[in-house]
Amino acid sequence: MPVRGNGKDAYYLIVFKENGIAHQQTSIAKRIKNKKGSPAQKRIESLEHQLREARESIKIITEDFDATREELQSANEEILSSNEELQSINEELETSKEELQSTNEELTTINEELQMRNTELKESSDYTRAIVETMHESLLMLTADLKIKSANKGFYQIFHLTPGETEGNYLYELQNHEWDIPELRKQLTMVQTRNIPFINFEINQEFGGIGKKNLLLNALKFPQGGNESLILLAIQDLTERKKIEETLMDNEERFRLLIQNSSDIITVFDRSGTIKFESPAIEPVLGYAADERVGRNISLDPIVHPDDRKTKIDLLQRSIDNPKENVYGEFRLRHKNGGYRTIDAIFRNLLDDPKISGVIANYRDITDRKMLEQQKDEFIGIASHELKTPVTSIKAYTQILQDVFEKARDKKSVEMLEKMNGQVDRLTVLIVDLLDFTRIEGGKLKFREENYDLNDLINEVAEEMQRTTKHHKIQKKLDKSVQMYGDRERTGQVITNLLSNAIKYSPEAKKIIVSSEIKNDTVIMCIQDFGIGIAPNLIDKVFDRFFRVTEPLMNTFPGLGLGLYIASEIVTRQGGKIWATSEKGKGSTFCFSLPMKNS
Repeated sequence: MPVRGNGKDAYYLIVFKENGIAHQQTSIAKRIKNKKGSPAQKRIESLEHQLREARESIKIITEDFDATREELQSANEEILSSNEELQSINEELETSKEELQSTNEELTTINEELQMRNTELKESSDYTRAIVETMHESLLMLTADLKIKSANKGFYQIFHLTPGETEGNYLYELQNHEWDIPELRKQLTMVQTRNIPFINFEINQEFGGIGKKNLLLNALKFPQGGNESLILLAIQDLTERKKIEETLMDNEERFRLLIQNSSDIITVFDRSGTIKFESPAIEPVLGYAADERVGRNISLDPIVHPDDRKTKIDLLQRSIDNPKENVYGEFRLRHKNGGYRTIDAIFRNLLDDPKISGVIANYRDITDRKMLEQQKDEFIGIASHELKTPVTSIKAYTQILQDVFEKARDKKSVEMLEKMNGQVDRLTVLIVDLLDFTRIEGGKLKFREENYDLNDLINEVAEEMQRTTKHHKIQKKLDKSVQMYGDRERTGQVITNLLSNAIKYSPEAKKIIVSSEIKNDTVIMCIQDFGIGIAPNLIDKVFDRFFRVTEPLMNTFPGLGLGLYIASEIVTRQGGKIWATSEKGKGSTFCFSLPMKNS
C-alpha cells in the first residue's frame, strides 16, 4: 500500500504473509530432519553433500569460463584491430588501384585519340589523293626550278602523256617544247621568284596529236618543309565548254529569230505575275507593241476579259505549283481596237532556268477556229434534228412492212427488213449521239434527277443488250442493291454505250462481265470484255471526242467516236469519274463511279 513520506517522496509498504502450503512443507522438512539416522535423513545429507560439490564444480567452471572469455575477448579485440589495419591497407590498395585504373583509362583514351587522329590523317590523305586523282582538271606539282614532281590522272588523260614522259622533266620541255609558251613562262616566273600567284590565266595552244586546246590556268606557291617549296599548277580544259557556249549562242540566236518571227505570242511572267517580256507577235494579233505591256501584273491586266481574269491567274499559279508540267487553258484578250480574241494558252514554269527565270506562256489566237467549230456544231445540231424525223418515219414504215411480210410468210423479205431495221437503229444511235454532242458543246445537256435502284437499271440494260448478241454471255457480279439519285436515263445511256462497245470490240469472246461495288459513299461499276484491247499510248485518248480505233481496224468497227466522249460527260456532270484499263490483245475494262446521293 502507498505510504506518504517526508516532503514529496512517496513510498510503498509491502506485507508478507505466511502461506499455508509453505508452512506445511517446512513442517514436513523439520519432521524429516528431526528423525536423525533415518534413511531419509541420510539421503538428504548425501544430496546436500553432492549439491555442495556441484556448486564448487560450477564455481570452478564459472571461473575458468570467465578467464577463457576474457582471453577470447582480448583475442577478439586483437583480431578487430588487425581487421581495421587490413581494411585500411585494402582501402589504400583500392585507392591505388583506382588511380592506376584512371591512369590506364587516360592512357587508353590518349591512345584511342592518337589512333583516331592517325586514321583521320590517313583518311584525309586518301581523300585528298582520291579527289586529285578523280578530278577532270589537270594538276601538276612543280619543284622550285619548274621540274614536274607529280601529275594526276586528269593531266595524263587530257594531254595523252605517261608518268615516264612527264615526271622529272621540266615543264617547258613537255611535248616537244609545246608548253614553252612565253606568257605562261612570264606568269610562272612571277610565282617562282616573287611568290605572286596567278588566277584564271587563259591560253589557246595547239598540241600535237590532240589539236587546239583552250586552257584556264591557276598557280600557287606553298612551302613544303625547311627551305623547300612547291608550285601547284591547276589546268582546266575549256575546249568543250567553249564549243558548247558557241553552240548555245547560235541556238539563242536561232530561238530569238523564231520568237521574232513566230505567229504565236510569247509572254514571260515573273513569280508575282508581272510581265517581263512579250514577243513582237502581240502586235499583229492584239495590236499592242512588244514593250507596251511589260511591267503590267496579271491581276490588273486590263486586256483580260473580266470573266476570264480568274482563269488566267489560276493557270499561272498552277504552272508555278507544277514546274515539270505544261498547263493548258483558254481565255479572251481584248484587241487594241476593242474586240476580244480567244486565246489558246500553254504555260511552262522555267523559274529555275537562269536564262529565263520566269513562267513562259505561249498564246495562240484561235478566234477563227472557235467560230468555225461553233458553225460546225450548229450544222451538226441542225442536221441531226432534220435527220431525226425521216429516220423515225423509216423506222415506223420498216416495222409495218415487217409485220406485212411476216403475215405473208415471206421469210426472205422479213430477214432483209430485220437487217434494214438494225441499220436504222444504228443510224438512230448516231443521230442521238450527234444531238447529245451538240448539247454538250453548247452547254445544253439536261439532266432529270430522280430516285432509282442502280441494280434494277443494270439488270434492265443487260437484258436489253443480251438480246442483241447470241455469241456473248453477259455475266453479272453486283454488290447489294443501292438507291441512287440522278438521271436514270442518262446513266442507263452510259451503261448501254459501254456494253455495246464491249460486244463490238470482242467479236471472238464468249462472255462479258458486269460488276458493281460500293466503296464508302461511292458506287463503282465496271464492264470487262476479252476482246482486242487498246494500245497503252491510246488509253488516255478513248474519251476524246471523235476518237476512233485507227487502221487497220477502223473499217471493222465503224462509228463516229462520240459514245465514250458523251459517256464521260454524263458521268462527270453527275459528280463521278470514268476510266479504262486495257491490255492489247487481252481485252479492256471500263469503269465509272457515281456518288450515292439522296433526293
